[in-house]
Amino acid sequence: MSDIEIFYMPEEYIASLPEADRHDWEIGWYWWYCQPGCLPDSEPFGPFDSREDAEKDYNENSDQYDVGLQEIIGEGLK
Repeated sequence: MSDIEIFYMPEEYIASLPEADRHDWEIGWYWWYCQPGCLPDSEPFGPFDSREDAEKDYNENSDQYDVGLQEIIGEGLK
């Protein structure tokens, strides 16, 4: 299993982002591939209504996401 980070994006944090970045986010729970102490390895997946929903999405769909991530990483090595 890949390391992931599950996090919540509250309205207050979204409002504090530069205006150009605000459209990328909605209030809710997200997850992304992320090694501890490192920058994310993927775009965020979400938003979800709860932490449990975000975790469930990862558990049910990570195979398809892992394949796509491996293809992106592989292309970067060519």
